[in-house]
Amino acid sequence: CVILLTISMVISAGVLLLCLALYRGARGCNIQFIREPPSGSPYMSVFRVLQFAKKHKTPLHRSAFTYWEDGPPSRLDMGKSKYGGPFTNEQVEDVKTFFRLLYSLACIL
Repeated sequence: CVILLTISMVISAGVLLLCLALYRGARGCNIQFIREPPSGSPYMSVFRVLQFAKKHKTPLHRSAFTYWEDGPPSRLDMGKSKYGGPFTNEQVEDVKTFFRLLYSLACIL
């Protein structure tokens, strides 16, 4: 049992040293790691999209090129930049997905 513990500790230390060597080697070769600045709390973005949907019932800047596919867009969709809102399509769809997951979780509980 002591031998297995020693072997597992040696393997763990070896893997750790290998990862450290690969990381240091990659930094020496001028490989750039992706470092994105934090974009803020996801809850704040959900709150901002909901706040915008509450205040605006119609598109802000209706263009002749803006068309409605099947019907008028929902109030959440009014926040998309397509309809003149300040949010990207991805941000609004993330809020919709969040509420779908929240609804599913509520049904499970």
